[in-house]
Amino acid sequence: MSKKDEEIFAEQNANNLQDLKEALVHQSPIQMEYNAVLGKIESQMATVSYKLNSITSESVERLSALLEQSRSSQNDTFLNDLETATKIDIIYQRSTDDTSFEILSRLQADMRLLLIQLHPLIELPAQLYNFTLSAQTSSKTSVTSDIDSYFWSRTSRVLDSMSDLQKRMEDKFLTLKNSLQNTVDEGMVEIVELLGQNKNWLRQTATSFVSQHSDNLVKMKESVSTLVAKGFDNLHFMYQYLNGKLDQIHLIASHNMEDCADVYKSGQTTSGMYTIYPRKSKEIRVYCDMDTEGGGWTVIQRRDDREFHPRISFNRTWLEYKYGFGNLEYEFWLGNENMHTLTHQNNYMLRIDMSYAEPQPQMPQYKRKFWHNLGNDTRSLYAQYSHFRVRSEYFNYTLLYDKYMGIHPYDGLDGRVHSVFTTWDHAPDINLGHCAKIQGGGWWYGNECFRYALNSKPKKYYWEDGSLFTGITWGGTADFALLKLVEMKIIPMSVYQSSLLRKIV
Repeated sequence: MSKKDEEIFAEQNANNLQDLKEALVHQSPIQMEYNAVLGKIESQMATVSYKLNSITSESVERLSALLEQSRSSQNDTFLNDLETATKIDIIYQRSTDDTSFEILSRLQADMRLLLIQLHPLIELPAQLYNFTLSAQTSSKTSVTSDIDSYFWSRTSRVLDSMSDLQKRMEDKFLTLKNSLQNTVDEGMVEIVELLGQNKNWLRQTATSFVSQHSDNLVKMKESVSTLVAKGFDNLHFMYQYLNGKLDQIHLIASHNMEDCADVYKSGQTTSGMYTIYPRKSKEIRVYCDMDTEGGGWTVIQRRDDREFHPRISFNRTWLEYKYGFGNLEYEFWLGNENMHTLTHQNNYMLRIDMSYAEPQPQMPQYKRKFWHNLGNDTRSLYAQYSHFRVRSEYFNYTLLYDKYMGIHPYDGLDGRVHSVFTTWDHAPDINLGHCAKIQGGGWWYGNECFRYALNSKPKKYYWEDGSLFTGITWGGTADFALLKLVEMKIIPMSVYQSSLLRKIV
């Protein structure tokens, strides 16, 4: 090689070295810019990954909360009734669909926002390549193969990283979308199944209840209707009854009912039981005879020896005769104390109605004369005593009266005036006590025990043919003349006399 050639080669090498240095000088800012771009890309990729993970976690949490809320609400509410379960089915199905659609829409919006943010990063390699190419063109010398290889390798890695990031984002979005959709579908299937179970259970329960109790319900309805109807009838009856009693109370309060004569004057003219209010005494329940001689009689004793009426024993103690005993509708004694109270508030007439047994066919002819003396109608015989009075217990309920009146031919109280009342356990005289024991009942016996006591036990009489006949004796009548019914009753003398005047007029 000639010296000139060596000088030319040395100059070329020097120029190449100078170009290389200048290229290196020119490439240093490029490398710095490239490194800055790569740092920016890596920072953006980290941000995108963080946001993607946040969106995924938030979406899963929202969906889980939605499903939990749906299950909880469904379990608490759906068992109420069939209609409510059906409404909740539609509401929650719409609510779940709307919420799931909202989550997916927000996720898609967030992903679109990330893609917009990634778009500059995707274009960075192309910009970097153009920047490098322009730098090489502006340079007056070529870059060596090592520097060129270094830049392109870095660029390829960035492009690969960006492509991989984009692919992973798309796969993760698709996976998340499918997961959300599957979760929503599974939740909806579970909700629908629970709703169906609740509907079926409610429907079966209602059907079973109706089928089991339909007959009972019908019977209960009929029973209730019957009871209500009877209740109304009873209420109507009680209303009328109480109104009637109220009217009686008003009458009693306004008329001062001292005896049955006052009751009769008040307009109550039907024989029966009434309450009277004797002067200076408590009320007394009595039987009023409103049919005999113009009505207004207060019955103080009844004996009924007929077979179709219940009979009671009159062989009682002093205390029982004091306060009374028996049944006002059948046989009874009103009570010596009540008789004393009544007969001391006014002057009274005592009437004794008697009914004898009919003459028997087997009765001998000589005994029939007695019935002839009694008269034809033996059921209407009576005896009366004016100014009848019973003294207090202190005087042993002494009997007082003025004179005998009436149509009965015999005076059964003859000689009994001023007689004391006697029972088997109470007698001022031992002989009188003996009479009460023999006769079997309390009475004003006087000096003779026989044929005079209307409270004595029924007498027995046997006919010639051996048949038995029983009854009560009165006065001087024969043994076979037996009473089957007797009533003692009193009325004020003034009322009795007024009724006699009305008959005369």
